[in-house]
Amino acid sequence: MASNFLKWTFLLFLFCFSPLLRAELRMHYGNFELTAKKTDLEQLKKLAMELSNSANAGVVIRYPARQETQGRYYQLSETRSLYLLQYLVQHGVDPARISREKSGILHPESEGKGLNEKNSITVTRTAGFSAPVVLAKSEKCSANSSNSYSVYFSFDSAIFNDEAGLICFAQGLANAPGKLQISGHTDMQGNNIYNQNLSFHRALVVYERMLQLGLTSTKITILAFGMDQPIDQGHSIAANKVNRRAALLWIPEIPKPATEPVPETIVAEKPREPFKLPDFDIVPFAGLIIPTGFFATEEKSAVAYGLGIAKNFELKDANRARVGFYLSKMTFKTPKNPELSGYLNLKSYALRADYIWNYQNWLPFVGLTLGVFPWDGEITRDITQEQNTGSRGTDIGSAITVGAGYKLAEHFELAPELAYYNISGGFDGSFLSMQLALYVRIK
Repeated sequence: MASNFLKWTFLLFLFCFSPLLRAELRMHYGNFELTAKKTDLEQLKKLAMELSNSANAGVVIRYPARQETQGRYYQLSETRSLYLLQYLVQHGVDPARISREKSGILHPESEGKGLNEKNSITVTRTAGFSAPVVLAKSEKCSANSSNSYSVYFSFDSAIFNDEAGLICFAQGLANAPGKLQISGHTDMQGNNIYNQNLSFHRALVVYERMLQLGLTSTKITILAFGMDQPIDQGHSIAANKVNRRAALLWIPEIPKPATEPVPETIVAEKPREPFKLPDFDIVPFAGLIIPTGFFATEEKSAVAYGLGIAKNFELKDANRARVGFYLSKMTFKTPKNPELSGYLNLKSYALRADYIWNYQNWLPFVGLTLGVFPWDGEITRDITQEQNTGSRGTDIGSAITVGAGYKLAEHFELAPELAYYNISGGFDGSFLSMQLALYVRIK
């Protein structure tokens, strides 16, 4: 009976007082940012929503701190608590409801080993809150038209003493439209990673104070530059003093001018541009012809040469299409039969379409050709000197071509090509063409 009573009492306590329980948050090792652990982010967002629905609830951020006000662990703990404050404010929590409290001594020997009772950072909802103490507006503030102000810090510190100057600067921004940019900076001493975190800590300290002075959080942007933007490039005491700062820059909102009716304008007709010949390629080529199939038993290899003109068209992903018209001549000098001599001339008038892939300097392509092929020949039997001069005709043929161009210069491309031709009709033969083409771009 007693054990059941204690069990139900504990469950009732959790149900009634669950909004008051604390949330322990895990941070990146050696950094101030949340680990983006789903449960941590959900707890913070849920807490922000509860505060917006409750008129009197507040929140306390409790964090461990060291007795001294310098050093890596002190800066890291302070920056983490201020980062959580900024996170809650950005999610709609009134900064007047948020307070920060130190909770014991930071133990660096357990830093980075997970959550523990010594070093955990907690965000706790409270039933009520007391607004932070805000210094009264100073009557000594003179009219200040400056849009910038700087707060200076001691070495390795994020504590500033210039309250009066900051209050006067904030008073001038109370009702002004615009945005405030707070950028943290350090001197040129130490390592870059530590100084980056220290500059963010300094910017957050000033951010917290500007919220307490009444500036709306949506008007504030925070930047951290570490030691990347010094005022003085030197390493003297004076240079370090002016570089350890948080710079405040007010960017006023420029009112939009009242719209006025735009007078009707008459657009003059543009003069016609003179006709310009589009870009094209001149393509001289030459190569070797190798007969195939039945044609290989009759004729030896031959030479070929010709000239073409082609136009390029840009496609997706920097690839291209090329369409050209090519004229060529091929001459087969001697038949394979030792008893015969003579020649066979073959010409072509062909259209070819290529698809070209762009791989920087290399341009592989594949092409299809269709054309007409006039031919004529003369065969002499050496023993009897009989001649056959009546062989001639014009047939239709096609070819498939593969090749790879290489960019020699901006307007020059050299391409070895291999094509397989098949010609029907009276010629009735097929052959391979291995040629070298030079594409010269004309603009």
